[in-house]
Amino acid sequence: MTDLSIRDMIPTDVERVCEIIGQHNKWDKEIAGPFFLREFKENIAGLRRSRHFVAEISGRVTGSSGWIESQICAHGIYWLGWTYVDEANRRQGIGQALLDHVETTVRGLGCRKIYLDTGATGYDTAIKFYERNGFVNETILPDYYSSGVACYVMAKTLTKALAQSIR
Repeated sequence: MTDLSIRDMIPTDVERVCEIIGQHNKWDKEIAGPFFLREFKENIAGLRRSRHFVAEISGRVTGSSGWIESQICAHGIYWLGWTYVDEANRRQGIGQALLDHVETTVRGLGCRKIYLDTGATGYDTAIKFYERNGFVNETILPDYYSSGVACYVMAKTLTKALAQSIR
């Protein structure tokens, strides 16, 4: 896909990104907008704990992904941010390009392991995509999203570097 580009998400992208997220998950759509806007404000204030990207084809946003730095005392741990591709543009390599971009970015930040969470049911395509990219399911959290709706926590080791000791 020659006209695909990936760039940093900006506040004016949030509405379109939320529209794409809503194609897949209405609940994520509701919480994504406020999350992104809060993160933009914190990043401007110098508190960068996340970074999100958009994929564009011919100037139109067609997908998003990003990273969120772990806020617990675990050096080199990042979480994959909302990764969604517009339904009209799926299976064109956009998700792969976004994931590759995120992995390259977090490797440069010293990421040793990247995690993600996804629904255990209804997300078979996403789960297979992540498995093809080296993610493994590390745990299942029953009733996580709501009663009867479990969560998979998947992870991929990016480097074998040891974590810094916390004393």
